[in-house]
Amino acid sequence: MLRSRRFAFISSVVVLGLASTGCGDDQRISGSSSTIAAATPPVIRVGSGSGAVSPTVSEADSKMMAPYGQTVYIYDGELPELGGTARAWRFPIGAEPDSERIAAIARVLGVEGEVRSLPVDQGGGWMVGSADYSGANLSVSMDGMLSWWFSPSPDVWGSGVACAEPDYAPLDTTPETSVDSTVEETWCEEPLPPANVPDEAAARQMAEGLFAELGYDVTILDFEAYADEWGANVAAYVLLDGERSPMSMSVGFGAEGVVTWASGFLAEPEVVGEYPLVGAPAGLLRLQDETGRWMWYGVTTLDAAASDTPVERIATDTVPGDTVPMEVFEIHLVGVHLGLTMVWDIDGTVWLLPAYVFTTAESGEFAVVGIEDGFIELPEGIPVPEPLPAEGG
Repeated sequence: MLRSRRFAFISSVVVLGLASTGCGDDQRISGSSSTIAAATPPVIRVGSGSGAVSPTVSEADSKMMAPYGQTVYIYDGELPELGGTARAWRFPIGAEPDSERIAAIARVLGVEGEVRSLPVDQGGGWMVGSADYSGANLSVSMDGMLSWWFSPSPDVWGSGVACAEPDYAPLDTTPETSVDSTVEETWCEEPLPPANVPDEAAARQMAEGLFAELGYDVTILDFEAYADEWGANVAAYVLLDGERSPMSMSVGFGAEGVVTWASGFLAEPEVVGEYPLVGAPAGLLRLQDETGRWMWYGVTTLDAAASDTPVERIATDTVPGDTVPMEVFEIHLVGVHLGLTMVWDIDGTVWLLPAYVFTTAESGEFAVVGIEDGFIELPEGIPVPEPLPAEGG
């Protein structure tokens, strides 16, 4: 169980800033400088399993996945151009982690044992601690980011209140016997929230202390915290050129401020170069394209001006033998800025590419790759959802 003076509760209020703070051109994650690449940037060959060319939407917008749900994006106001060029980063595949760094992270998190390599049939990578998860362990994957995950000892979560199994009477299915059975009702005591869970401000300060102790430069991390009576979670987003990137680390806190889980990465991104941008108007067209090229959703794109209904409309789509209603949702966008989105190359390289991030009045965000087509090779045969039958499906 991990306890530390750094994780003592903080009584002072910490203001949680969701906006990125400027850090100039500082590209450091843990203190070392990134490599500057050649002037001509390479072409990204998107792997068939990559979902990064699709927008980064919330779970609430998962309706876009439905074959007969259509989403149309409408930009309210004058759309800026946002052309020119923008910088990209990457995590090349095949990077080897520093075993001493893994061991140091394990010590801070209270994981005992030596750093050992895992065989390919176990997923590869590296591990410290309990292999069967009966105790605390730290695992590091072989992906381009060298992602790591900390799992505490099971006693951190507590035993809770267990319910006894219902006592079912033996069931005799012979014709002379009724098939009815009796069940002895069992009542479970409702579990109580853990004691002394940190609030958002305390959790953020505790997370800053933890990641500093793990060897990260917290001055280029943008922290975002959430807490309720059951636990506190903190995400730490890396700032690149002063902007929040998709790279994030996280930590959870439970009773008495104990760390219940944590994750991060060991690799550092290298600067690739400047990519030419298509401009925000073309980015909006990519956002509208639900044929599969950029959005990876297989429904027909409709003209947003085709109906007078401002919020949602009903269109029709035809499958063999039937005309099926298709609900159309309008999402109104109020702003756009340049950001980054994560894309996986076919060879496993992780890319951080310039993206147009469109925002809604409710703080929703939709991001789409912003570099010119000539620098992106999308896979052949992007999957399209099978149509549902009109009746009886």
